[in-house]
Amino acid sequence: MFEPIIAAYRQAADAARHCPLRRGQVVHTPPGADLLIAGDLHGNGQNLLRIERLADLDRYPERHVVLQELIHPTSDASDPPAAAGDDSHHVLTRVARWQARHPQRVHVILGNHELAQMTGQDILKDGASICRAFADGVAAHYGGEAAEVLDAMYDYCRALPLAVRSADGVAVVHSLPADRLAPRFDATIFVREQTDADRLRSGPVYQLVWGRTVGRAAIDLIRQILDAKLLVLGHQPQPTGFRVLDHDALIIASEHRQGVALPLPPGPPPSADDLAERLIRLGEVAF
Repeated sequence: MFEPIIAAYRQAADAARHCPLRRGQVVHTPPGADLLIAGDLHGNGQNLLRIERLADLDRYPERHVVLQELIHPTSDASDPPAAAGDDSHHVLTRVARWQARHPQRVHVILGNHELAQMTGQDILKDGASICRAFADGVAAHYGGEAAEVLDAMYDYCRALPLAVRSADGVAVVHSLPADRLAPRFDATIFVREQTDADRLRSGPVYQLVWGRTVGRAAIDLIRQILDAKLLVLGHQPQPTGFRVLDHDALIIASEHRQGVALPLPPGPPPSADDLAERLIRLGEVAF
C-alpha cells in the first residue's frame, strides 16, 4: 500500500548521495544559481507549502532550495502534533518526494533532530521522548508497514549532506561546533563519507549539528573550512524568525508564524545585516 512512499525515500536518498554537485559532505550550487534558504521547519507543513510556492521550481529552472530540520514539532509550530506521537513524518515525506522530482535542485542538510531520530540518541521534552513520539506517529499512520517506512526514512537521513555552498561563497550549515571544541574539530568530515562514529557525541557530525554556544572561533573555523564569506545557520530557536550573529553569520527559523525564508540571488554576498533585510515572512505568503 505504501510502496510509492518507500520508493520516493529511496529515490531521494540516491539523489542526495549521488548529486553531481556534491563533493564529500558539501553541495556546491553552480554559478548563476539563485537560492531559497529555509531554517528549521520542525514539521510545519503549512510553511513548507509556502516555501514550495516561493520556490516555484518549474518556473525558475536556475533556482535551488535548501531545507533543514524537518521533523519533531515545536510548541510554536502552527501544525499541531497528531494524537498518537507526532505527524511531522508527513513533512519529511513531502520533502523526499520534492527532492525525488528535482534531484539536483532540492537540497536537505542534516539537522540534529534527524540525527537523533536515526541514531536513537533520544531527545526529551517535558520528560517525554520526542523520538518515540515520532516513531509512534509513523506506526499509527503506516501500521504493518511502519518498520519498512522507518528504514527508508532513516536511510534518507543518513544520505543527507552537512552543508550547501553557493558559487559566491554563502554556506548553509545547520549549526557550528561550540567554540571550546573548535580547535579539535575534525575538518575532514566535510570531504569524506560519514561513519557511525562521526555521529556519536564525540564525533564531528554530532558536534556540528548540535552546537549551541556559537561564537567567533567557530564562525571563523567553518568559514575557513568551507571557503565561505558568510554563513547561514538554523538550529537555535528564533522567536522573531532570525538573528544576526555577526557581520558574516545569520541564523534563520522557519517553523512558526514569524518564520522566514531567505532568497539569495547570484552575486557577491552582502553582510548578514543586509541579508536580513531580504528575508520573507512565511506567514505573509499565500498558498
